[in-house]
Amino acid sequence: SLVQEYEWILNYLKSHGALLGALKPWHLLSFQYFQRLPSVQEFVARYISKGLADEFLAADLIVSSEVAFSQLSRNAWLQLFTQTIRVFVLPRIKLKSMKVLPGLSSDLPFLIQTSYFNSNYYSPHDGLLLQWLQHHYNIQNPFQKRSITNFHSDLQDSLVFLSVLNSHVPNLSSTIGIRSSPVSSEDRLVNALKLITALKGIWLQYDVKPVNLMEGTVYFLYFFSLFLHQQLPHFIPKSIVEFSGLLHEEI
Repeated sequence: SLVQEYEWILNYLKSHGALLGALKPWHLLSFQYFQRLPSVQEFVARYISKGLADEFLAADLIVSSEVAFSQLSRNAWLQLFTQTIRVFVLPRIKLKSMKVLPGLSSDLPFLIQTSYFNSNYYSPHDGLLLQWLQHHYNIQNPFQKRSITNFHSDLQDSLVFLSVLNSHVPNLSSTIGIRSSPVSSEDRLVNALKLITALKGIWLQYDVKPVNLMEGTVYFLYFFSLFLHQQLPHFIPKSIVEFSGLLHEEI
């Protein structure tokens, strides 16, 4: 059944380190499929008997409101996708790969320090991504350096993303006039619009709206940071192609 397939997926992800202990297979069902279960109470009771859920969780699952269950299901899928990315995509960000990443030097201090690896909240891969954002921001703003310690409040003014973009693609006209010291929602809106315009100008396709940047959730800003880390290094030339010849001469 569909529930069994979801259960297999969850077990597979958890076996690879995904933090999905609170997620249950029926969370991933649509409300219509959830209602079609032979008996919701009996179904949940079976998991309780296996020790896979408790009575408090079971009571929360038995919802009569389609809106409430839809919200539960959306959050469940968001957790599933997030953990899938953290397990299979994020581990690609490691010290060895960062040392050869275009735009970085192998002797940068943050590539050899390991103090942030002891965090009980962020993984070492998260730490490297935050350090990557911080490095490019500080390069572009040498007199306004700051520490980037989270994927939420530190990124909502769009300044970090704009700095990372300018560091990889210099002289973007669309980033002229940014609000370097945003204090109001209007300032953040200006920066968000300039960032979106700059992305379109270099043909980076990402479904982003100003509100996503100004009031973005941790999930959105985290995924957006990861997207920039994967795409922007490709904009830095790897070598110089020289053409020999005289002016106006065909080469």
